[in-house]
Parts: sequence; structure tokens; C-alpha cells
Amino acid sequence: MTLLQLLALAAGVPASGIVRLIEQAKYLNPDLAPLADEWLGKLNAAVDQSNLVDVASKLPAEIANIAGGRLSPRDSPSGAI
Repeated sequence: MTLLQLLALAAGVPASGIVRLIEQAKYLNPDLAPLADEWLGKLNAAVDQSNLVDVASKLPAEIANIAGGRLSPRDSPSGAI
């Protein structure tokens, strides 16, 4: 599974829409092309299964924090990906 597939599932949009959005940003601002290409490469790379397990194990606590209004970017499970 790729990060793009996970993001598409979480957002409820087709992966092609996410790619089109990044491509459109690249088209509108050519200075963003290197960054957009880097993001597309990372989004299309396979996610390591052990990282998925690590993120999944941290989701219940993260959801509880969000529901309680405790938002701290320093304590985010997204760093495990």
C-alpha cells in the first residue's frame, strides 16, 4: 500500500484527484515543480508494514486527543511513517 492510497482512503477522494491537485499546483507555480515531484514520489512509495502497525497502534490515543481538543504537533503519530 502506498501513502497516496492511504491518504485517498482517509480523505474519501480518489487518488487521482490528489495527484491532479499537486500537478495543478506545479502547473500554476513552476517554482513548486521540484517540491511537487518530490511529494509525488513519496506518495507513490510503498509504506513499510511495520510503520503502518505503529501508526495504527497510536490512532486511538490520537483520536482521543483530537476529540478532547488537545492538539500538539510534537506528539503526532504521523512521524512514524
